[in-house]
Amino acid sequence: MFNYATYPDREAVYEILGFGKLPEFSAFAATAGVFRFGWGPVLQQLAAGPGTHIDDIAENVERGAAEESFDTPTGHIAAGTIAAMRSTLTGYVDGKPTFVIDHATRMHDDIASDWPHKLSSPLAP
Repeated sequence: MFNYATYPDREAVYEILGFGKLPEFSAFAATAGVFRFGWGPVLQQLAAGPGTHIDDIAENVERGAAEESFDTPTGHIAAGTIAAMRSTLTGYVDGKPTFVIDHATRMHDDIASDWPHKLSSPLAP
């Protein structure tokens, strides 16, 4: 989980992630296969630790628009433009979802409130 409102790299936030852009904008980070390319090896390493083999990986990318306009230290987010993105990789073992990497990013903590806001794991405090 990450709030990009103060992230210092404007190009990453607005061009690569597509925050502040209309939903039709083809953001590189939302392109099918990009999240799997970057994080798929991590999923495989998680599985390799206990000697498990992942049979299949599913990738899902969701984007959320701002309902209201707001300003951040790096720029303006207009209502109706992208202000959140959630990328999820699920590794399946014997047909069951077993390993998950869930990356929820926002420009404001109130956007996509139904997405995770904190680590949810039996190991989390």
